[in-house]
Amino acid sequence: MKIARAGTCCALFVIGILALTLLGCGGVSSPSLPTGTLTSTQNPLVAQYSVTSTCGGQAMAEFGTDMSYGRSTAWYPAPGHGSSVSFFVAGMKPSSTYHMRVVFNCFGRLLYGSDQTFTTGPLPTTLALPKIKITRPTPNLSPSPGVELFSLIDSTGTSFLSGFVSDIQGNIIWYYNTGVNSAFPLKPVGDGHFMVNLGYVVNEIDLAGNIIRQIFPAQLNQSLLASGYLFLSVDFITMCLRCQMVIGSFWLKRLRISPTCQDIRAQQVFWGTP
Repeated sequence: MKIARAGTCCALFVIGILALTLLGCGGVSSPSLPTGTLTSTQNPLVAQYSVTSTCGGQAMAEFGTDMSYGRSTAWYPAPGHGSSVSFFVAGMKPSSTYHMRVVFNCFGRLLYGSDQTFTTGPLPTTLALPKIKITRPTPNLSPSPGVELFSLIDSTGTSFLSGFVSDIQGNIIWYYNTGVNSAFPLKPVGDGHFMVNLGYVVNEIDLAGNIIRQIFPAQLNQSLLASGYLFLSVDFITMCLRCQMVIGSFWLKRLRISPTCQDIRAQQVFWGTP
């Protein structure tokens, strides 16, 4: 009789542990997650998805112009049960309605949230928009999948949209409004962030256009002087022109500019050959 009771207690203990595990991951009978919150950002083509995690794992969002979705964001870490996960959804055409749903990878099991809709805003009217023409010299060949990143220089004195991403049909699906300044160069640096040179400042931005960090010429000059160098820059455009006449590479914190000033990467302060 004592053995039977001990076995019963052990079985109940194991069942309790399994129940808590299943509940922590959404439960067997509830494959869908509660709907997250979709909010707009300062970029009218970018949405922010916020959802409460039901377990430790990963989260992402599927999106598209209908409920077949077809596109998805990167996976983002979900720290644990009850934690809040927020990430950006980018890659949408202007003035369009998109369907979205959050997806959780919970201990190898995919859990899907309910469908939501988000309507993007229009492109800015204060900047001239580039005219993109797509040609296919060999119509029977399919183009490679992906998107195109444009980083243009304004040589006409006209304010226009100089930093943007288009799909292979030429539709603008993301941009960074630099106002009267040219976004050159504009380079991705990982985690959905970009480095953009505006001439008077270099910014690291996220997909919504929020400034993560920035560096001004005065800060650069101070770092150079502190390292014993007399090379001074008036602005980053002048620096790029001088940079082409110097042998070696120019490095600074969070910024690397090669002799041709085409490469921006996260590196350390250095002058010469690394």
